[in-house]
Amino acid sequence: MRKIIVHKKTTLPVDIIWKTFSDIYNYPKTVTFVQSVIIHSSIKKNTKWEDMTTIFWVPMNIPHIITEIQEKKTISYDVTLPFGGFMQQVYVIIPKKEITEIIGTISFHLGNPISNFIIGPILEKRLQYMLLSSFERMEKMNM
Repeated sequence: MRKIIVHKKTTLPVDIIWKTFSDIYNYPKTVTFVQSVIIHSSIKKNTKWEDMTTIFWVPMNIPHIITEIQEKKTISYDVTLPFGGFMQQVYVIIPKKEITEIIGTISFHLGNPISNFIIGPILEKRLQYMLLSSFERMEKMNM
């Protein structure tokens, strides 16, 4: 299993950060590589949704399911990867005195050791870039 953890400190208020994370419909505007989103019901635990992403360079439809959602605190997804494997994404919002900390954690397994060894490091870099650039987009859009 591979894991990426990205910490971001921001002066954005928790309400704005939460709105960005919980507004899956707008992920194409805020999340790097996401081209479009289809949601199968309202945003709550066990909601299934899909995004068309270019994380693997070519557009692919990737199914997600919300596994946890606590308003203004955390949202997490389980993701089924194409060609086998799975991913878990967890986003945590921690309010502090003058800043808010965001922790994005993505764990994945590509289905077999060879894929993890060959493709895993590349996907790690892409996912880290996705998190960092998405956090930066969120700040720019809300400042």
